[in-house]
Amino acid sequence: SVLRQIAALDDSVLRDTLGPEAPRRLWRLAALYAGLTPLYSGSPGEAFAEQHRPAFDYWEDGWEYNGLHYRLLAWRFPDHELADKAAWELSKLRQVYECEGEVACVISAQLSPARVFLERFPASPLATDAVRRANEAFDSTLAIGAHLEPGDLWVVDSAAIRVLIAGYAMKKALAEFAGVKRRFTL
Repeated sequence: SVLRQIAALDDSVLRDTLGPEAPRRLWRLAALYAGLTPLYSGSPGEAFAEQHRPAFDYWEDGWEYNGLHYRLLAWRFPDHELADKAAWELSKLRQVYECEGEVACVISAQLSPARVFLERFPASPLATDAVRRANEAFDSTLAIGAHLEPGDLWVVDSAAIRVLIAGYAMKKALAEFAGVKRRFTL
């Protein structure tokens, strides 16, 4: 069963956290944990999520895998062949945030995973996809304003949005520079 596989891999990783097999075990654990979610309140999986709380976040009516094993792989083993892939998978996980209609907060929450990825792995072949996703964070969030009903809470703080754009532009430039550098060093 999946739970037995998780238990065996968890045990192996705990016994050998930095060994040569640890990255592949973390990769497999991440895939198994991610495949379990969402785990809804009152479901049999809720007990598992509560027992493995560092790997799950509670949101609304259930538990979501937060990417713990992807994060451990990418941060502990940044030069491993799976590191950028783990960071990329981490960036694709559902983000848990509450912004109460503040546009800069929504953009920041959606932009953050791509920005973190670009900071850690600007030379990755996946950097182009991260830039696309970051662009989408701006485009999709700002497009929401056109579909609001009168009285909907939607706070546009242009100064805060400009700060996000400036920070993102720097990360994008670094990723593009790394891509150019990579093309010339092949």
